[in-house]
Amino acid sequence: MNIRLLGAIAGLALIAGCSSSSDDAGESGQRVEQLFAGGLIYDGSGSAPFVADLGLSDGKIVFIGDADSAGVQSDETFDVAGHWVTPGYIDAHSHAMLDLDYGRDAVPFLYQGITSVVLGVDGMGENIARHMELWRANGIGVNGMLFIGHGAIRGQVMGRDDREPNTDEMQAMHALVREGMEQGAFGLSTGLFYVPGTYASTEEVIELANTAAAYAGAIYDTHDRDLGAVYQGIGYEASVQEAIRIGGESGLRVIFSHFHLQGEHNYGRAHVLKEI
Repeated sequence: MNIRLLGAIAGLALIAGCSSSSDDAGESGQRVEQLFAGGLIYDGSGSAPFVADLGLSDGKIVFIGDADSAGVQSDETFDVAGHWVTPGYIDAHSHAMLDLDYGRDAVPFLYQGITSVVLGVDGMGENIARHMELWRANGIGVNGMLFIGHGAIRGQVMGRDDREPNTDEMQAMHALVREGMEQGAFGLSTGLFYVPGTYASTEEVIELANTAAAYAGAIYDTHDRDLGAVYQGIGYEASVQEAIRIGGESGLRVIFSHFHLQGEHNYGRAHVLKEI
C-alpha cells in the first residue's frame, strides 16, 4: 500500500477514537481486518509516543499493543516500522473545495493525514446551512468546520462601500452572525486585510464578535489588518493589538490565521511577535 495513503488511513482510524491507549488494548487472540505493525503511535493525549501494533475492524481501532504476544492476527498486515501513526491532522486554515465535485473527496488532504478542515476563514464564510446540507447530501472525504465571515456578511449588507454601517445595516449584520452561529458556525472570522473587511472599524468588529460570543466556545479567527503589505496600513504592532483587543472585549478566543510579517521594511523584526 502507498505509505502516504497508509498514513491517511491510520490517521482516520485514530481520529475515530479508541477507548484505551494502554498496552494490549483489545481482546487477546482476536482477528482484526487490518494490522499496522511496529509504528510509533501518537495517541493525541499529549503523552509520550510509543511503539506498538494497531488493529482495525469495521473502521475502528480495536487493538493497540503487541500483536504477537496477544495472539492478534490479520489477513492484511502492514509493516509501518519507522513511521508515525497519529490522530488525523486538522488543517486549521483551509480553502478546501468540499462543495465541488472535484474537491469533495478531499484526497489531497487525506494523503497528508489531514482528516479535518476549517473553512470560512479570512472573513469569507457564509451560508452555513447550505454548506452543511450539501455535505450531508453528497458526502465529503474529511470532517468540515465553518466560520461565519465578517467580510461576507458585510458585503451582503453593504456591498463594497468604504463607510460605517448605519443602524439598520448593523442590525442586519448582527442577525446574520446570529443565524450563522445557530446553523453551526464555530465562530466569527475576519479578513481585515481584504475588501470589504478592511473598511470596518475595530468597534464594528467588536460589536459583531459580541454577538458570536453568546455561543459557548466560539472563536475569533482573523486575517488581521496589516501584516506589512496592505492597502490602508496601520502598522504590524497595531494590527496584532487590534486582534487582541477584539478578543479581550468580546471574550472570544483569538486565532491569528497568519502570524508573520511581510515586506522588506519588516526584515529582522520577527522579535516583535514575541514581545507583543
